[in-house]
Amino acid sequence: NNSSISVGSTQVNLSDLTAAQSLVETYMVILKTRGTLEEVIKEANLPYDYEQLSGMIDTNALALNGENFSTAAELLGRDLCHVHFIDIDLPKNGMCLAPGDGTLPMKDYLKVLSDRGYTGGITPELWGTTYHHCAEQAMEKSLAFLRENSL
Repeated sequence: NNSSISVGSTQVNLSDLTAAQSLVETYMVILKTRGTLEEVIKEANLPYDYEQLSGMIDTNALALNGENFSTAAELLGRDLCHVHFIDIDLPKNGMCLAPGDGTLPMKDYLKVLSDRGYTGGITPELWGTTYHHCAEQAMEKSLAFLRENSL
């Protein structure tokens, strides 16, 4: 039967995946409401305000979900205020990589931002174990990429 798979010692079936997708879609709608997002910010004691969290793009999340960067930037319009600038190697995995170390068109993303007159924040995000032995060099490489391909 192809309706379930094993992940370690856990069985996951099609119903579980369908329910999970439905929850993700529901949470996405809930978190788009100002009151809910402000409550999450308060309860989690986050150092952000509604505007900072409501207008963010994460290049990794977009790519892993098959979304288009340019379309996301257009949809957010003037509300776009922050970009988590993460490269990944899509055919292999979704591990966060320094810009230029993966397969995403990072230079194209910067051009989209430039063409839109974007002046908000851009944060290289290098979580995971890929750079644990050379984190400082990886961040320097990320910042050099941004400078060389600046807006």
